[in-house]
Amino acid sequence: MHDTSASGRLDPAIALSGVNLSLGRGAARVHILKDIDLHIGRGEAIGLVGPSGSGKSTLLMVTAGLERADTGSVVVAGEALGTLSEDALACFRGRNVGIVFQSFHLIPTMTALENIAVPLELAGLGDAHERTGAEIIDLLFAGHAQRGTTLVLVTHDAALASRCDRVVRLRSGRIEAAPQRVGAQAQS
Repeated sequence: MHDTSASGRLDPAIALSGVNLSLGRGAARVHILKDIDLHIGRGEAIGLVGPSGSGKSTLLMVTAGLERADTGSVVVAGEALGTLSEDALACFRGRNVGIVFQSFHLIPTMTALENIAVPLELAGLGDAHERTGAEIIDLLFAGHAQRGTTLVLVTHDAALASRCDRVVRLRSGRIEAAPQRVGAQAQS
């Protein structure tokens, strides 16, 4: 287990401790999240990265209360999600959680970005895809900075993740140990 706590932040917006989640039944049961310990400070932006199938989206779903952990504790904005009824979870999400999924499926065969780019391309803007993505990300980070919200950004883009305060890497349902920062030395 690795504790990925935001240093210097005593009151986390998100605190996951010993979180495990399996999906499916019987022989088809798959252990998706394994002993996740993650603390995200209020107002912190983290980039959540890892290969496809590593558990990033599932971790986001557990954090938002859309999936319930099999074991462990999930506390978001001071609420222990494991103790809330489905109705209370829905109210909690309405007050505290906003999620933008990559594939909202406005046009089922396209990503959300592609759905936004289509009208711009039809209007003759050749760089619509790059322009629509960059502007959306800039708006997301601007809103985060202006409101002091906590941001968890799931991405495969290392440059985008590096815009966050911290990067958390998942592999095979586990948080990988954070690499030591350059210049950090053990104190004796």
